[in-house]
Amino acid sequence: MSLENVQWVVVDETDVPFNPDFQESTRMLLADIAAARGSPVPAIPPSALSSTPDSEATATSIQSISYPFNSLLTSATIPTSLATYLSNYQPSLIRLASPRLHHLPPTLRAARTLWTGGNKNADVERRIRRVWAEDALVRSKTTTGPGPIKLSKLLVFCNKRSKVEQFAAFLDDHSIKCVALTGGAEACKRASNHHLDGFLKTGGPL
Repeated sequence: MSLENVQWVVVDETDVPFNPDFQESTRMLLADIAAARGSPVPAIPPSALSSTPDSEATATSIQSISYPFNSLLTSATIPTSLATYLSNYQPSLIRLASPRLHHLPPTLRAARTLWTGGNKNADVERRIRRVWAEDALVRSKTTTGPGPIKLSKLLVFCNKRSKVEQFAAFLDDHSIKCVALTGGAEACKRASNHHLDGFLKTGGPL
């Protein structure tokens, strides 16, 4: 089927194809479809996905896009950069939000790590070691005699695949064992989620 026959474009996990790693390819593909259907769209500067548009994309220079096909975008998260892009360039999109749809399992506790202004990776590493130090303190107060300390299992969310891989390498260099989970990870290619079993089972601190 040629691009000129495309009537619907569905973009799943929209925050990923529109993040800085893939945005150029995504926008080029959408522009190619529009051109094939006889309605070329204006080129968009890379700064369009910035949460603070620069002089290339100011309120006076922004030109909204009207694609000659139906668009359906789905995403569990909408980063500021994506929200800015959609508001500026595709304001006619109808948003259907379900803020209470996604819930963490009851065995998971969410926490945030504040940036100290230095190395963000080091900030997260210190947070991880502090959690494990608290595990050791709890064991010393509740258990007598020798034995292994049951350390909490931790998930660290990054907003880009490249950041996941970079941070995993950082932790490995600092003697913290971890698994980098991205769309290209071997476990994901095998459609296996067994690496998450420990986070979903009850009976232990997470």
